[in-house]
Amino acid sequence: DKKLNKTQSFLGVCPICKNAFKKADSKLVLKNGKKKLYSASCTKCLTSVLLLVFPIKDEILTTIGMITDLTKNEVELIKSKRSISIDNILKLKEIINKLK
Repeated sequence: DKKLNKTQSFLGVCPICKNAFKKADSKLVLKNGKKKLYSASCTKCLTSVLLLVFPIKDEILTTIGMITDLTKNEVELIKSKRSISIDNILKLKEIINKLK
């Protein structure tokens, strides 16, 4: 798919060692309309990065990256979990208070 290859090639370079990310270094984690979130790992320095790729105008793509200590598999695991609610936090607080 031509568009996928364009998006993949726009993942850029590792912010630490400047090694270019390759298609095999990344995994699509989330897609929301034209926005795509990738998890990528540098094959040279092993830095993990979350990359949000989205169009800003016509065929122009931009990428916002964030260094993380999460691996591609951990990002996938977190994505599949339910959100923590206020009730969950209050219940945990009760349990901790009972243990004291």
